[in-house]
Amino acid sequence: MYIIERANVYSEEEECIKNISFYIKNNAVQSIKPANVKTPILKMDVSSFIMTPTHVMLDSHLPSENFQLLKQYSKRHYLLKGCHTIITPFSIQYEYQFDRELHKKRVSLLNSPVDYVLALRLPIKIISPSLIRKCKKEKIAIIFVELDDESLLSQMPWGWIREAMFPYNPILIPAILSNKDTKRKTIIKRWNEVLDEEKIPRLFDEIQEKNANICEKFEEIWSISKKRRFAYWWRNKL
Repeated sequence: MYIIERANVYSEEEECIKNISFYIKNNAVQSIKPANVKTPILKMDVSSFIMTPTHVMLDSHLPSENFQLLKQYSKRHYLLKGCHTIITPFSIQYEYQFDRELHKKRVSLLNSPVDYVLALRLPIKIISPSLIRKCKKEKIAIIFVELDDESLLSQMPWGWIREAMFPYNPILIPAILSNKDTKRKTIIKRWNEVLDEEKIPRLFDEIQEKNANICEKFEEIWSISKKRRFAYWWRNKL
C-alpha cells in the first residue's frame, strides 16, 4: 500500500479544487481521505499538479494496420485532448462472425496507449439470446444496434433476450442508419417505447463519435459495464 498525497483534484460537480489523498492498494484506489493524514505508509507527493477526470469518447474507426499508426492516432486524437478511455466496437453481420471479429479487435488493441471498452455493433435482426450469452461470456457490456426502420423493433423476441441478459445486463445503444431527421426521430421514439415496455437496458438516443461528453450524458454505461469511470492523466507516472 502507498498514498498519493496532497492531490489537487478538480471537482466538476462543485467547480472547485479539493486537496485530498488517495490510498492505493493492489493498483486500485482503496479509500480517499483528507490531504494531511499522518501515517508511516509510503507517500508520493503530487501537490505540484492539478488532477482532473479524463474524457471518454466513442471511436468506431481506430486504425489497426500497425502499432505506430495507432500510437500516433491515439496521441493526436485522445491523449493530447485529455481522453484516456475510448469505447470502440467491432462489427458483425452474422452471429458466426462474433468470435473471429472479437479476436481480431482484441489483437489490434494489444498495445493500445489508451484504455478501452469493447463494444459490439450489429443489425437488429441478428440479436438473439445466444448472441447475448456470448456477450456476457466475453464481458461485452455495450451493444450498438443498427436500425434503418422501426418495424423490426416489434418483431424481436425481447422476452427471451431480457432473460439472456440477466444478470450482466449489457446495454443497448441505437445506431440509426437513416440520414433523414424525421425518420431518425420516428425510430428513436419507437425504440424507447418498445424497450421501455420490455424493460430492456438501453440508452435513449445515439451517441456521437469522439464526443467528449459521453461520460456525463451516458454515465449508466460505466455502472453496467463495471469499468472504471475515471482515469487520471497522471496514471502513467505511478
